[in-house]
Amino acid sequence: MAPAEPRAGSAQLIAALRVLCLAALTFSSAALVDGIRGHAFCAHGSGCDAVRHSALGQLLGPQLPWLGVLGFGGLLLASLYGRAAWQRAALSFAVAAGLAGLSLLALQLFAIGALCPLCLGADLTAIAAGAVAFVLLRRRALPPPIHTWDTRLAWLAALFCAFAAPWVWARARPEPPPAFVRALQAPGVVTVVELSDFECPYCRALHPVLDELLARHGQRVRLVRMSIPLPGHPHARGAARAYYCAEAQGRGDAMADVLFSSSQLQAADIAVYARSIGLAPARFAQCLADPAVDRRIDGDIAKVTAAGFDGLPSVWIGQMRILGFDRAAGEAPYAAALERALHGPSPWANAPWLVLALAALVMCWPALRALLKRAR
Repeated sequence: MAPAEPRAGSAQLIAALRVLCLAALTFSSAALVDGIRGHAFCAHGSGCDAVRHSALGQLLGPQLPWLGVLGFGGLLLASLYGRAAWQRAALSFAVAAGLAGLSLLALQLFAIGALCPLCLGADLTAIAAGAVAFVLLRRRALPPPIHTWDTRLAWLAALFCAFAAPWVWARARPEPPPAFVRALQAPGVVTVVELSDFECPYCRALHPVLDELLARHGQRVRLVRMSIPLPGHPHARGAARAYYCAEAQGRGDAMADVLFSSSQLQAADIAVYARSIGLAPARFAQCLADPAVDRRIDGDIAKVTAAGFDGLPSVWIGQMRILGFDRAAGEAPYAAALERALHGPSPWANAPWLVLALAALVMCWPALRALLKRAR
């Protein structure tokens, strides 16, 4: 059966559907960036954190932004190029996405009890797009394919901007360090602040990599290590005490080397390590028994928790933070961050903005051309 003649207003609904697809794609892309880079848009302790770390967020969260990007990007492309069968399928997907957005919104409100702003934006635009698609299906008003090259190119540029803008913004606007990291900065050198746990396997893998990298830069770099013992590591607090007590005798780095490389971190083993690096035994034992050391550790844990603790190791190099340790990448992300902190951004740092500006110009070209024709 041939499609019925489009009713009045269908063209406006089709345009609205395309714009809603762009908005949903932008929110989905921003949620993807925030999940990968960590708090690129949402603050520590925000609704995003509550949703992401909930049981439902852990189950569904990593996949949903990708589904939003691919789904709404595909829906927009189908409305520009697709055959009638593809467009019906795309509109049906939009209706299903709207119902999914409504369900996810209800889960945030009633099951999780928190709202993620990025998820809220994606859900609301999905609901609106689903409603528009439902009306178009009822009217059998399918989006007519766009044949003019400049208008088609403009929509493609808009799609590119919707996906790329959150990535460019996150790259240009790194998350500012929390107050406790800023307080540790020193003039004239690049301060590297490392949060670690001596029993954490990823912290232990990172240690020799970071140690070798910093050693190559000598006095231009200063390392501040904060030991954050995790509750699930029974010997981590004792190792943290040993590190701080060795630091008090000027041998903190030597003790860290031993603790990170040793498989035994019981009290008797730590006493042997202390003698092996030349610590005064009586002074070291007195320090270990001093409640002030535990107060220091607890104070550091409180600072880190207040700033939004989300895993170890966590390393700030200047203004940039790197969370976790990727064994495949090795020192590469740390070396890049250190190079940026020492020498400033690369000459190509603004290239993403230039590409985005060019895409925006292409997107606006049909309207600009129409204005120029009227002005003649």
